[in-house]
Amino acid sequence: MFVAAVAGLLIYVPLSLAGQRNNYRDMQNDIPPVIDENIPCPQPVDRPRFELLKRFLANSTPVEIRGNVVRLVKRLLVLNTERGQVRIHLPLTWIVEEQELEREDLFEIDYLTIGQNITVKALKGTLVTKEVYSIYVLFGYEIINANSVHAYAVLPFNIETL
Repeated sequence: MFVAAVAGLLIYVPLSLAGQRNNYRDMQNDIPPVIDENIPCPQPVDRPRFELLKRFLANSTPVEIRGNVVRLVKRLLVLNTERGQVRIHLPLTWIVEEQELEREDLFEIDYLTIGQNITVKALKGTLVTKEVYSIYVLFGYEIINANSVHAYAVLPFNIETL
């Protein structure tokens, strides 16, 4: 069980960093930067997390989750579905009708509201499967609200289902 929890965290951490804003400008550094501070500088991802992210993407399957919005908790969208409550990791930045929004803004502009019935397209990565339970991670990349308006996650890669 401990191994499953550690594996889950090792997969969750790189996914939670995908799409995050660059914190280069916030760093206090005695050495002046040699690049223009107005140009975002990609942060290096250490090799083990990068390998875990690659493994997750290579072994995940696309799923559609339909349910009612419960709330956004930190980086997780909580939905009530027919099979119970699920948590879906949401990247930081989204595009809705040509407008760039952060995940919290999806609620502030009423694109998503508590109790609303929505569909989320996600990648599902199963960490552990036993006879009586399974542990998996859901990584959302597209949301379709009750008005059939699509929101698309801004990611450093493209996801196309076949």
